[in-house]
Amino acid sequence: TTTTTTTTTTTTAKRRTTRIKRAKSVPESPEVFCERSNMNKSRCRAAYSFKPPSFSELSSGRYAGMSIREIRVQLARLGVTNIPPHCTEKSDIVKLLVEEEKKAEERKKAELERIRIEREKLEAKARSEREARRREKKRVLIAKQVERWARRKSLSEILNHVNGYARGDKLFVHRRSTYATVNKAFRKACLKIHPDKNMGDFDKHVKATEQFKVVNQLFADYKERMGWA
Repeated sequence: TTTTTTTTTTTTAKRRTTRIKRAKSVPESPEVFCERSNMNKSRCRAAYSFKPPSFSELSSGRYAGMSIREIRVQLARLGVTNIPPHCTEKSDIVKLLVEEEKKAEERKKAELERIRIEREKLEAKARSEREARRREKKRVLIAKQVERWARRKSLSEILNHVNGYARGDKLFVHRRSTYATVNKAFRKACLKIHPDKNMGDFDKHVKATEQFKVVNQLFADYKERMGWA
């Protein structure tokens, strides 16, 4: 019994070694990945010597169980009602069916791509509309803030504030300032709060625009009172 077991083990080991040697002798294809631990000789060789199936093989494979009538029904579903006269054999009809299926797949992909592009356009339009509404709300809020800031303030107070007056500094404009002094302070303030000088941030741009309107309106009223209008 021991001798029989030893002989069987040796034979099995020899068979395994021979099978591994034959499997290793098969060249590996760059298109096929076979793990050494689970390599199968017949599968590896079949994958290495793979060739695209011909239409006769197709007709005997996928479409083998289909009759010509059923293939014609498939073609009709794809929109082909008139089969060319040269398609007399089943292989020719199968070839036509394969071509039509490829065309149908391409049309489907093109339609999906068109739908995706349309969806992206709609989403971009919706985003732009939301952004426009948000900016409009922000603009209205900043305009109200500037209006409250300028309420019950004179031109001199606003010019001093815009030009950067701090407590203890010399006033840019006071109650008895001449027109030349007020005009100089006005021009300096306009350079600071001009909308074109504050284009980096939306909030700063809107605030500068509203302040520029307020300062220009107050200076126009001042010129009219002084007779320089």
